[in-house]
Amino acid sequence: TPRNIGLSVIEAGYLANHPTSRHYAMLGAQDNGAQTRVGETVWEMIMLGDGGGVAFHPTTTQDVIGQWTTNVWNVRPERGAGQVALPQSGANTSSFYSGVDAIGQRVALGTDRVLLSDNTTIRGTLGTWSILPVGAGLAAIPAAGAAAGAGVPGLGPVHTVKFASNNVIVALYQRGVVQYVQTGGTWTSTTVLPIPAGFVPTDIAPIPSTNPVSFYLTTATQASIPNPAGGANIIDTCFYFDAGTSALVATLLDSQLTNPVGGGNELDPASSVVVDQPPGPNTTVYAGTATGVWRGVRTAGAPITHAWTPMINGTPDTVVQDLAIWTDPATPGAPRLLRAALQSRGVWEVDLAAPSE
Repeated sequence: TPRNIGLSVIEAGYLANHPTSRHYAMLGAQDNGAQTRVGETVWEMIMLGDGGGVAFHPTTTQDVIGQWTTNVWNVRPERGAGQVALPQSGANTSSFYSGVDAIGQRVALGTDRVLLSDNTTIRGTLGTWSILPVGAGLAAIPAAGAAAGAGVPGLGPVHTVKFASNNVIVALYQRGVVQYVQTGGTWTSTTVLPIPAGFVPTDIAPIPSTNPVSFYLTTATQASIPNPAGGANIIDTCFYFDAGTSALVATLLDSQLTNPVGGGNELDPASSVVVDQPPGPNTTVYAGTATGVWRGVRTAGAPITHAWTPMINGTPDTVVQDLAIWTDPATPGAPRLLRAALQSRGVWEVDLAAPSE
């Protein structure tokens, strides 16, 4: 179903769902700022200019945060500094656009390091943020905004961060995946996956209820990994990281399209990935690619395999930039909405609890 009145040509890059309202949503749009859906046919632009990652504060849900570009973020409604430049190592060492996530009363985002707001509101100044560690402990950000702490050496800018739970954050850097874990009052970090050569990572999705955390990783390239059965490397655009074995497994999403001219797999860059949320099964994953949304089902046992089916269902033929699932697990039979941000075609949604024919 299109949710696009006034958005039909907006290049929606990032999506956020309101924690409790299935209607209210927010998007970050290339050159069209951050916008919220405030009516059946009305989207309101609340932040001008560029628009990257967006999020609602989980408890004070009238507060929203949105990226302008690189390390500059906006908070609305404003109180004190409405726009802040968060620490980075140097000029433009952050991704031009990057993701943000929220859980409990926490908000996390990345520049070239991971920052955490643990306050009941995200309004205010830089003093509300802390830098998550490369080792142990937290680094407070100076009120003047001077750089403090550091990113993970050699991993480059942060592309996105995702909460696996209230006390576990998975961060996708340009050249590696880092897991941050809070035990008691102490945060520690572990680089769980250096990004192999040839990967251009785009998104990451942790699996709920896994410890250590398994996750999906998508790429914009036909990246290859060794074939565990021997022979030629396996080429793919969506991979599953099995934390139990520390193995990177190809899901074979890329093999769903066959090149009709030259043979082999057609390149179908994957831009986004999300795992189904309770009461849905965490063995179901949705990937956004240049050909639309794909639904994958992961098998149990070894070897791990995935069965993929397309979920085009009337959506325009364009790139799926981001995916987000809204769910209300406290209400039996409530809708479970999968929303897709489409390049130059706005926002679409489908109810996973009662899919249309």
